[in-house]
Amino acid sequence: MKLLKQTSTNFLCLLLLSIASLACSKKDEPAPTTKNEITFNGKTHTFITALMGNFGFKDNTRFGTPTHQIFDVMQADDVILVDNDGRFVDLKNTEYLIMYGLFVPEAASLPVGTFTYISHENDQNLQPKQLQEKYNGKYYFSSAWIHFDLNGNNKLEPGEYLKVVGGKITTSGTEADFTIDYDWVFNDGKTLKGRYKGDVTWYRH
Repeated sequence: MKLLKQTSTNFLCLLLLSIASLACSKKDEPAPTTKNEITFNGKTHTFITALMGNFGFKDNTRFGTPTHQIFDVMQADDVILVDNDGRFVDLKNTEYLIMYGLFVPEAASLPVGTFTYISHENDQNLQPKQLQEKYNGKYYFSSAWIHFDLNGNNKLEPGEYLKVVGGKITTSGTEADFTIDYDWVFNDGKTLKGRYKGDVTWYRH
């Protein structure tokens, strides 16, 4: 196994550079507006890791041909362990983990755009034409969750999660400098807002 040292190192370097920049700046200069933070349930968390998996084109709407390229994303407030082949292994000292799938209606090396939440739950009751109207050409995300350490034991356990039921994700940039903005609503009414800006580490199932 290996720790995602590159991501953690980049984050530390950015933090040190930000501190040095603030120390040398004039008092009337505005503070930086970009922070790798999210606010969930009244508490602020700092992003450390962004893992992304590219799973190619899938037929997620029963059209008979692939319609969207799917990218799975995992992010946490601590390092995520992967093995030498880039496969997910474990989490350590993690208070929260967010997971979601981004669906891109065209070939792409990165999922860049504005993605609106769409639920798959009622697809079995829709006709092919209705499915086409629902998904064709749309950038969307689905199957989004937050797992959080509810009892404070630094472990993510069964039952410690909420499901996203609305919101959007906006992404931009390159693999080495990627930005993800979140604005989510969960099934219990809680919200999550924030931003990640940094590099992307690829993983495999």
